This record gives sequence, structure tokens and C-alpha cells, in this order.
Amino acid sequence: MDEAAFPLLEQSAPALCADRLDYCLRDSQDLGLATTAQVHRALDHLVVRDGRVAVDDVGVARWLADVYMMADNCSWADFREVGLYELTARAIRRALEVGVLTEDDFWLTDEVVWARMQESQDAPLQDLLCLVHPGTRFIRDEAAPSFTISTKVRTID
Repeated sequence: MDEAAFPLLEQSAPALCADRLDYCLRDSQDLGLATTAQVHRALDHLVVRDGRVAVDDVGVARWLADVYMMADNCSWADFREVGLYELTARAIRRALEVGVLTEDDFWLTDEVVWARMQESQDAPLQDLLCLVHPGTRFIRDEAAPSFTISTKVRTID
């Protein structure tokens, strides 16, 4: 996909764009940080100016920025969530390496991709998949880490 053809979809951080708005508003509801009414209010105040997404109400813009940072703290930069993301990425890489998945599979649904990985007989892949679980917890061990992760602070402007 030629992202240049869709300037409202992707912008360099911290510019507001459709992608950031999508995951912010969806995730903020799932995390209990926003109500449906608040999301609708934010959507009602989105405008396009000079080829960029903007908010036409200062109060709504401030609310959106605050919710975005809260969602970042609760989810996208959360220690446990980032650990699960790393394990999932490793599982997907392993599935690609052993031929369980191909790049074409990424056009399928999450459920189909996950099912293909779970059906695999590859033991290292299954070991990783077993760790991607709601009960998985991570312990910080700077002396002997199993893996290292880093997070980035996400903001919108």
C-alpha cells in the first residue's frame, strides 16, 4: 500500500492521523477510559485542515490527548502488555520461519492466523503460544533477563 496516497491514515508522530485515532478511541473504550458518548463527541469534532486531521474544540482536543496518554500507560506501554506483544511477535516470526504462516496470511483474520499457529506441531512455536495467555505475568530481572523490551511514550499533538 502506498501510504503517501492516504495522508490522513498515517502521519509521523505525534501528528494526529486516522490510525492513531482508531486505536485510541477503540482501546480507550475497551480499557474503560472513555464512554461511547465521549468517543462520539470526539468524532463530532474531528476536521480536516490543510490535509491534516485536527480537532475544532480545545476541550475535546485536551480530552483526546489525556485519554491517549492514559491508554498508553494502561496498555501500549504497560510492562505486561509489551511482554505479551514480544512473545506474540516471536511466535509469529517462528511461524513464518517454519512455514506455518506466509506473509499472505496477514491479510486473513486474527482468528484464522492464530488457529493456524495453534494447529502447528512445531514445539518451539507451541511453547511461545502457551505463554501468550491472560494469566501470564512478567518479572523484571535486570541481572538475567529472558528478553529485553523497551517502550516508547506515545502522544498526539
